[in-house]
Amino acid sequence: MNDPASVFEERVDHHQLKPEDVAEEIVAGKHDHKQPGSTMWAQLFNDHTIASARNWIFHHPDDASLVPDDLPGPRDKEVESEVVSGESSTAS
Repeated sequence: MNDPASVFEERVDHHQLKPEDVAEEIVAGKHDHKQPGSTMWAQLFNDHTIASARNWIFHHPDDASLVPDDLPGPRDKEVESEVVSGESSTAS
């Protein structure tokens, strides 16, 4: 699971391919590869799944020890942001 930007830049810059052709290659999985699993990758996916959960996390009972004790509470909003005033000052 890598950032596709490096593949994109290498294929466009060094091979003189059109960006839309490289994007199609990436989407089609032509640059995918298999790699062995690891506890680091498992933890990464578990952490991202927990961080992305909105209300519930379901898991197999055998995996209960992998669920952290300090889970975030349910979220009632998908995105939160501060509202910044649109006023601007101009020098006269």
